[in-house]
Amino acid sequence: VRGYELKVQSRTEKAEKMRRELDEIGLDIDRRRSRAKMLDDLEKNMEGYSGAVKAVMREVKRGTLRGIDGVLSQLISVEEEYSVAIETALGAALQNIVTQTENDAKRAINFLKDNKSGRATFLPLASVKGRRLEEKGLDDCFGYVAVASELVGCDRKYNEIISSLLGRTVVVEDMDCAIMIAKKYSQKLKLVTLDGQVINPGGSMTGGSRTQNAGILSRANEIERLNAECAKLNAELETKQIEEKQLLSELSACRADLAGTQADFARAQEDVIRCESDLKLVMEKLEDTVRSIDELASEKENAGERLAALEETLNQARTKAKELEEHSASLRSEIEKSN
Repeated sequence: VRGYELKVQSRTEKAEKMRRELDEIGLDIDRRRSRAKMLDDLEKNMEGYSGAVKAVMREVKRGTLRGIDGVLSQLISVEEEYSVAIETALGAALQNIVTQTENDAKRAINFLKDNKSGRATFLPLASVKGRRLEEKGLDDCFGYVAVASELVGCDRKYNEIISSLLGRTVVVEDMDCAIMIAKKYSQKLKLVTLDGQVINPGGSMTGGSRTQNAGILSRANEIERLNAECAKLNAELETKQIEEKQLLSELSACRADLAGTQADFARAQEDVIRCESDLKLVMEKLEDTVRSIDELASEKENAGERLAALEETLNQARTKAKELEEHSASLRSEIEKSN
């Protein structure tokens, strides 16, 4: 019984620990889903974008403006570690609107003008041409990461646009590296550090806190990261749910074994009580028998003494009888002589 109680206790503690882990994972998934949904809502509502961009994209959804692919920030992807640098390098260009042709851009501009909805920059695929770095030896510079355009993922048809915006921008590790490379190339390059500081062609420097557009690009990255984390946590949750089911099955089996053993123990206790009762009766009979034997032994001893006394009396009587017989014979003899 004690062994099964320990097993039940052990399985119960494991099951409770597993339940706590499952609850924590569930809460973690809920938090991430909630954050992802909030960011997704911000993205759908185009929070952080200018009024002009929002106005154009609303018309695109309504179908009144055509030939528009979308806002640049929503057409590209960047790994999380480079998102700050690329956001900084693009700046306001993150909100540029990509169109198929110049006429598509012209119609959108006229819409903004007619409705007094503000200004926006458009990037027609048909006319925008890329720019490339011609400087050599950057790969050998300490702190060099990559040309900014190489860190952006997009559909191939947007390569010229990305190249036009980032083809001559170099991403480096930090400001010290940027200063060193800028001097080496006579202040001809635009250099952006991973934390978003900038050295412009000509030598001017821009830095400090994040810009107004900061977060627009990383928002999509965070949504993707949160969804990936939720998928991973869901897989972990399913695995642990299987483990919990196994634990609960083992716990039920242990409880059944414990209940069966407790029933056996109860029956054994009842047997002990019956045996003790039988033993008591036997002991009482044994005591009576011993007492009877003692009494019989005592009676035997007394009878022996009486028998010895009677034998003594008998011997005495026999001696007396013999004496009387001899005396009687003597008397008869005397009588006969006197006759």
